[in-house]
Amino acid sequence: MKTPLLTILFIFIALASHAQLSAEQEVRSLEHKWLQAYEQNDTLAMHQLVAETFAIRYPNGHSETKKELMALVRRHAGKPSSHRFYTEGTTATVYPATIILRGIVVSEVEQGGKRQQHRQYYTDTWVKTDTGWQVVASHLSDVPSPAPGPQQPKG
Repeated sequence: MKTPLLTILFIFIALASHAQLSAEQEVRSLEHKWLQAYEQNDTLAMHQLVAETFAIRYPNGHSETKKELMALVRRHAGKPSSHRFYTEGTTATVYPATIILRGIVVSEVEQGGKRQQHRQYYTDTWVKTDTGWQVVASHLSDVPSPAPGPQQPKG
């Protein structure tokens, strides 16, 4: 009697782990699409990915709602940004209807023939809604610049 019960328990745990992994993979893919929506000023993708209650907080303390974000994207719609965005070192914390992604988001832009990079820590909270996964909150803080190395003695 114990063997069938253990088998059922094992199958249940395996299915739950697979569902959790699938949800995480889906949200990581949506995070990438969200960054592409910023790059392309894609109003449709932005509207679908960002929840109505969305708020983002920037390192300078400024915050922005979905309404404000959409107004900005609409102003530039059809004109791809010169910025490119990607993430590094992303980790995920998975709950049944919430996934929190943390890592570093890198913004690259070419200015005066030189590629500039801006790195920020990010925390994005994604929630499963009736229409699918949507980002509800984002927080950014600047990654400190590396301290200059010790001065070499002259002489």
